[in-house]
Amino acid sequence: MVSASVTLFARGQGLLENFELDVYDVLVRAHPAATLDAVVAVSITEEDLRKLGRWPIDDQRLARLIRTVASGGAVAIGLDIFRDLPQPPGSDSLRAAMNETDQLIGIELWPTDLGTPPPPALQGTDRIAVANLVRDPDGVVRRAVIGLMPAEGPTRPSLSLAVASRALGRRAVTAGGDQLEEWVPPGMTPTDGGYWWAEPTLRFEGADGSAYEASTRQIVIDFRPAAEGPAFVAYSATDVLEGAVDPSVFAGKVVIIGSGARSVRDTAPTPVGILDGYEIQAIVTGQLVAIVRGEATSLRSWSDMGEVGWILFWCVLGVGLATGIRSAPLLGGAAIAGLGGTFAIAWASSGRACGYPWRRLLWGGSRRPALPWPCFELASGVLERC
Repeated sequence: MVSASVTLFARGQGLLENFELDVYDVLVRAHPAATLDAVVAVSITEEDLRKLGRWPIDDQRLARLIRTVASGGAVAIGLDIFRDLPQPPGSDSLRAAMNETDQLIGIELWPTDLGTPPPPALQGTDRIAVANLVRDPDGVVRRAVIGLMPAEGPTRPSLSLAVASRALGRRAVTAGGDQLEEWVPPGMTPTDGGYWWAEPTLRFEGADGSAYEASTRQIVIDFRPAAEGPAFVAYSATDVLEGAVDPSVFAGKVVIIGSGARSVRDTAPTPVGILDGYEIQAIVTGQLVAIVRGEATSLRSWSDMGEVGWILFWCVLGVGLATGIRSAPLLGGAAIAGLGGTFAIAWASSGRACGYPWRRLLWGGSRRPALPWPCFELASGVLERC
């Protein structure tokens, strides 16, 4: 039982957070590839930049891109490109395209006094969303902010939530602007899964000492569809502009427009590798749409007491096996079987071994029902009796 006490103490102090999150990443990467059918992307690639001869893309071409996607029948368009400053030629055309495309959502980086304001054409509308990403202490993006509630000012939806709500024909924020609508999926708690403390508050300080603070609603991003490759279809921006892509491919789809050029450096490490910012936005958008439509469940975690009980269960089982088995080879075999068995449970619960229906039957969509530590508790319980 000494090992159980040490493990529980270490977890309580946050000493095991990085290891547990690393194990979680391994289980995510073990998942088979899947396609988010509701989402399509238009990516401005390195080849596009060579053809266009500049970055950012000029207003004229961006206006044409928005109009082409909208004319194809996209139900919602997320523009994951900051556009607070004009990029002539064609600034008037872009302003008009944004005004006439009701399904278009633009972005800002909060707080705008320190970050980046939204496109001027969208000022005063409900078609502005925040694009803030949160990283874990190891620099990896595993969580997404879907709602931001500043200490002062109205509640702001994330780009993924705003686009998903537009596609679903719903409002993301109440008419009073003070809170998220009830249909929006509930957020994670700071101690969910492998987290010792997932900071739920964003804080910034200006050069003049001004402070900005906002509470957030966050969810764990389901990166499993992208474990073995792209989770959605992406088209090149120049292919769309040059007519090489039939606009009908956007009919009924959620479309995210963003930069896929690594030279732009809009990237972040994730459990499945380095992804572009628009890819993360598209994955979260597809996740939200699937949850609301009942096609997927939110990733959940056991309570802290449930996880403690899970660790103690395996420790007691290990001690019980050791008490009943006197043969050293059999004790070693029991320890190995325990290690393999608990990892197999974790692997199955991640969705790969038996598929989604079986995973839901066992765990209800839990993010981490089987901690890596029970493996060691079972083995330690056996070895303590040798």
